[in-house]
Amino acid sequence: MEPDAEVLEFYYLAGDQAANGQLDLAIESYSEAIALDADFALAYSDRGAAYHRTGQLERALADFDQAIALDPEMAFAYANRGNVFAEVGALDRAIADYDQALQLDQYVNIYLARGDVYRMKNDYDQAIADYTQAIALDPEYAFSYYNRARVHYYKNDRTQAIADLTVTIALDPNYALAYVLRSEMYSQTGERDLAISDLESALKIGLEPGIAEKLEAQLEALKQ
Repeated sequence: MEPDAEVLEFYYLAGDQAANGQLDLAIESYSEAIALDADFALAYSDRGAAYHRTGQLERALADFDQAIALDPEMAFAYANRGNVFAEVGALDRAIADYDQALQLDQYVNIYLARGDVYRMKNDYDQAIADYTQAIALDPEYAFSYYNRARVHYYKNDRTQAIADLTVTIALDPNYALAYVLRSEMYSQTGERDLAISDLESALKIGLEPGIAEKLEAQLEALKQ
């Protein structure tokens, strides 16, 4: 049943507050909506996401549990609960939630999240399979190629890693970390000029000061 107008007013207010980073206010507004309609599964799920963003993981899990109990077909509630499980190191429980979410709906970010968990478990082939599925769903999303490149790198498959990073950069020419990783691989394969060029590109785009200083030292070493 559709929540009434007063409930929705609090719910939409909470969404605006969350979007503006006012998470404590958003939690209060979601709680007002829930107080008026205790069966509003979406409000529990979104409040759980706000709790997660503020580091209140037990409360986040409780809200996702309640959202799923009220609406077992809510794919992103399983995915969000999986994100919390992944954060606390409960990797198998995270995968189980991502599996359930993907049975209900096909989202790029869920494949990416499950791929990350498989990577953390050193199950690189499964990670690559998930990143590849994410790419199939959205071939223009640079981050998917970058993630797959990292796993190819861990598998010492530099050719595939460089190929994915080249696509990453073609899709997002300002993806500084993609230049950094590709530079490292060019350096390992003896392609010194390409390694130098990529480091220069990354530094030109801009990186955090500590990382930039380290890369500047690497660049000077490559030029010697």
